[in-house]
Formats: sequence, C-alpha cells, structure tokens
Amino acid sequence: FGSNDFITTLPGKVDLEGPLFTNTDVPIGLDYNSGQTSSVNFEGGVTLQYTEGWNMLANPYPCVYDLTGQNTPSNMNDAYYIWNSNGGVSGQFTQYTENGDVGVNQGSKYIAPYQSLFVQLNSNAPASFVFEADQRVVQKVGVQHFKTESTNNHMRMVVTQKGNIDNSDENYLEFEETATDRFDELWDAREMKNGEGVPNFAFILNEEEIAINRMALFEESKTIPMTFSCSNGGTYFINAQLDFMDPSWSIELEDLKTGEMHNLRTGQVSFEHSIKNQENRFLLHINGGDNSHYSHSDNRITIAGHENVVNVSFSGKIAGRKKVEVYDISGRLLNTSYAEIGQNYLEIPLQIRSQGSYLIHVSSKDATKSQKIFMWPQQ
Repeated sequence: FGSNDFITTLPGKVDLEGPLFTNTDVPIGLDYNSGQTSSVNFEGGVTLQYTEGWNMLANPYPCVYDLTGQNTPSNMNDAYYIWNSNGGVSGQFTQYTENGDVGVNQGSKYIAPYQSLFVQLNSNAPASFVFEADQRVVQKVGVQHFKTESTNNHMRMVVTQKGNIDNSDENYLEFEETATDRFDELWDAREMKNGEGVPNFAFILNEEEIAINRMALFEESKTIPMTFSCSNGGTYFINAQLDFMDPSWSIELEDLKTGEMHNLRTGQVSFEHSIKNQENRFLLHINGGDNSHYSHSDNRITIAGHENVVNVSFSGKIAGRKKVEVYDISGRLLNTSYAEIGQNYLEIPLQIRSQGSYLIHVSSKDATKSQKIFMWPQQ
C-alpha cells in the first residue's frame, strides 16, 4: 500500500498485465503512510513508530532479487518484512536486515520473483526505493554460503509449540559497538503480529517489540525484558543458539510467572502458557563478569548511593537525555528514571527491603556507565 490507497481489504487475487522488466532499474515512490492509528494493534505494536510509514513493495523482476548492498532512502529503516502464509499454523512474518545480513523466521536477502514485501519510513519526507537491475540473480540460489566467523557476540532464541515444531517464532540478539539500547533504524527489525495460534517471542525496548535486536556493548551485566504471546495455550519450548556468545558469560532466562531462573547454556527450557498469562513474562540476564572490555565507562558520570537513595551527577556535555536503570543482584529491573537535557543531577529513592549490592546503569546517545553500589533500607 501507499498513499493510503487499498485495492482490497480482503484476501484475493489481482490480475495484472504488461511487459516484463528486464534490464532497467525500477524506482518506486514511498509515502509516509499514516493510515493506521495508535489505537490499532498493527503488526505487533501500537505506538506511532510502529503504525506509521509502512509501504508494500514487490520484486518487479521475473527472477530472484538480491538485497546485498541495496541503496535505500535515508529515512527508511533497514529492515524488510515478508508475510509467509505457510509459517507456523496460520501464517507468520519473516524479518531481515541487510545491515549485518541477519534474518529470522527464514528471512533472507533473496527476494523471490514478484514477491511482495513491507518496508517502513521513519519520517514524513519524499522517498524512492530503486530496484536495481544489477541486483538481479540469474544463477540458482539456495546454496549454503560460507563466510568468516563474526567477532560480535550474538545469539538466537527459538520458541516452539510442543507437538508441532513448525509452529515457532525466532529472534536474534547481538551486541554491536555502534548500536544503542533503543530501536536502531539501521540495525533492528520489529516484531510483527503473527497469525492466529502462532507464537510471538520478542525483546522489549522502550515498550516496542523487537525481533532482530542489536544493542550497545555493556559492562558486567545486561538485563533485557522479553514478551511472549500466543492465542493457543499449552506447553512451549525455548532453545537458545549460543555458539557465538562469549563462553565466559552466564546467560539465564527468568520466568516472572513461576519465579524460576533457567540457565540457557544447559539446554532447552519448557513452560506452560495460558492465554491469561501476562505477555511480558521473561527477563534475559547476561552476566559478563569482569569482561569490562566490552564497554567503556564514562568519567562524566558519577554514581553514588546512601541508604535507599541513588544519586547520579553529570558533568561536561552529554548528548540527549540520560537514562538510569537500577537492577538488583539477580538482574531484576527495579527502577527506570530519566535526566532531561541540561539536568545535571538525579536523585532516585527506592523501595528496598534488604541490604546488598545493586547495579546502576546509565546511558545516553554518547555516554554509558555501569557501577555496583551498596544500599540498605531507610531506617
């Protein structure tokens, strides 16, 4: 779709006639489609960042199209989404990001002849996507590609339904030096709403659901909320592919419903799901121990604590507002607060019941710092 014009709102076929495109580039104009509203559960999210800017394109060539090195408008996100009617038990979206060549749920850089796909603009400005004739693939594809091993730490998780391994959802996590802990237009892909009975399993960043998630490098530990939803109850399994994660890191999945902590390195996790369960059910805890070389500590940020109060002060120029997260020793997020632009001091009182160590993580566009402090209940 584009320009808020829809051929049909129901499933069906459209007959098109005309000459085939062969050796010519095919430019397609993109519109900042605002046909959805923030009250509509559009493809996995309800925020305006989710619901606006979508365009549906199609490979115009009678052959496979390769997205490698694709030139895109500056205001278009790097992710590509394709609806697979055979995914899961009733249909599922594939996601693919050309930056880093990462796909989940069978997402790939190869687009089948005349295959439709979704892309999203992130600002209301004129844009054009050009299918380039040089990107056509004339040889047979589907052969395994061998490449050098990535040095970045990355992992995949797949959730499957008991008794139906094809009814699944996949996500991807990577720690990348140039990424942030927000949705990165050049790195990430959104979680899309799968078909009836197909699970959705994704990361949560600032209330947005993310399927392909690149995050900033961290110091010591990282906790990432995760959501699971499905209209079918029953037993589900989570398997993590950790071959490319630092072997010294501990990686655990906390089930907030049962209170259990699962070590993902020891194998498969099983859980019971009911449609009455909360969606934000899991926390992914990654503890890097003393591997501080995976991040940098910024001396413009000072963190201290007294009794149950966290004090954070800022000096020098720090871009944007500053986010302060407080975790307990198990990695559970206790509080999130913000210091606005120009605000140089933040005092955060906490409701804590026991003395012990707490992790304070501060981040902004150009600064990050994590520090453990000792705190105790107010007398």
